[in-house]
Amino acid sequence: MKLVYRPEVLAYSFPDGHPFTSRRIEAAVDFMESLGILRPEDILPGRKARDEDILRVHDPAYVEHVRRASENPYAASPVYGLATADVPAFPGMHDAAAWVAGGALAAGEAVAEGRLVHAFVLGGGLHHAQRDHASGFCLYNDAAILIHLLASDYGMRVLYIDLDAHHGDGVQAIFYRDARVMTLSFHESGRYLYPGTGFVDELGEGEGFGLSLNVPLEPYTEDDSYLEVVHAVVPLVFQVFRPDVVVTLHGADPHLYDPLTHLSLSIRPFAEVPKLLHELAHTYAHGRWIALSSGGYDFRVFPRAWAWVWSAMAERPLDPHTPIPEGWVERWKNALHDPVPPAVGVDPPFPRNPRAESIAERNRRTVAQLLHHLRHRM
Repeated sequence: MKLVYRPEVLAYSFPDGHPFTSRRIEAAVDFMESLGILRPEDILPGRKARDEDILRVHDPAYVEHVRRASENPYAASPVYGLATADVPAFPGMHDAAAWVAGGALAAGEAVAEGRLVHAFVLGGGLHHAQRDHASGFCLYNDAAILIHLLASDYGMRVLYIDLDAHHGDGVQAIFYRDARVMTLSFHESGRYLYPGTGFVDELGEGEGFGLSLNVPLEPYTEDDSYLEVVHAVVPLVFQVFRPDVVVTLHGADPHLYDPLTHLSLSIRPFAEVPKLLHELAHTYAHGRWIALSSGGYDFRVFPRAWAWVWSAMAERPLDPHTPIPEGWVERWKNALHDPVPPAVGVDPPFPRNPRAESIAERNRRTVAQLLHHLRHRM
C-alpha cells in the first residue's frame, strides 16, 4: 500500500480566508509522520494529469476556459462556476488541479495493474465538480476521472462510497447512466446543506438505474445512528454489486467540530468505518481499495480522521488513547483555535442531543426506503 502525495498538489489552494487550503494536507502528512505510522518509503509521488485524462469526464470548452482563467483570473466566468465565492479563480489553477487528478490516476493505475492493493490519495476528493462547470471548491473531479479510468481502461466494476458530509453530486451526475459504476453517498440531507441533492429517489437513469444510492442523514446525527446506518447499508451494497475495485472518499466534515456542516459525530466512526471498508474490500474486491481525502475544515479533526484511514489501509494499528503529538501541536498552533482533543481516537464528552432517538428513527426510515430499492437488485 502507498500514500499518494507530492508537493505540487499544494498549489491547489484558494486565497486566504477560504476554507479549502492546502495547509490541511501539509498538516495531515505531518500528523501521520509524527505518529510514526507514515514513513518515507510509504509515499508514492503522483503524476500530472494530461488533457486527455481530464477530458474523460469534463467538456473541452470548460477545460479551455479554466486554462485561460489560470493565465488571467480576471477572465474567469461564473458561467463555468468560476469567479464565485466557492471557486475563486487563481493563477495556475489548471495545473494545480491537474496534479490533484494525476495523483488519483497514479493510484488507480497502480491498483488496477496489481502493483498495489491499496492506495490513499491526499489532496483531492473534488467530488462536486460537474462535467461543464466548477462547484463547491472543486475544479476537476479527480474521483470521477479515476473511476472512468478504472471502468473504461481496465474494464472494472467500480463501487464508489462517498463519506463526506456533502452529497457527492458531481460523481453521481457523471455516472448516473453508467452500468459499470455504483455510487453510494452518506451525507447530511440536501434539505439543509449544500448542494441540495442526494435524496433516496435519485436512483440513476437508463442502464444506470438502481446504481445511484443515497443516504441523506438528519442534521445532528450522532455516532450510534451513523454507525447503525453504515453497517445496515455498506455490506449489503458490496454483496449486491460485487465490485472489482472500491473507491472511497473521506471527508472529515461530518464531525461535530466542523464549521460548515451540522452532523454531530465524534472521532469514533472515523476510526471504525475504514476498518469495515478494509475487510469488505478484501472479501469482495480482491482487496483493491483506493481512498481519497476530501472535505473537513477543523484542524483538530481531519488529521486524525485521515490517520485512521491510513492506519486501516496500512494495517498499522493505532491505540485510540495515543496522545496528540506535542511537536505537531506546536507546529500547527496558529491553525488550532481551540484546545486539541485528549487523544487520536478520543474526543471530550459531547452533550447528548435530546432529539437523538427521533433523529435515529428518521435515519432508519431513510435506510428502509433505500434497502427497498436495493433488494430489488438481489
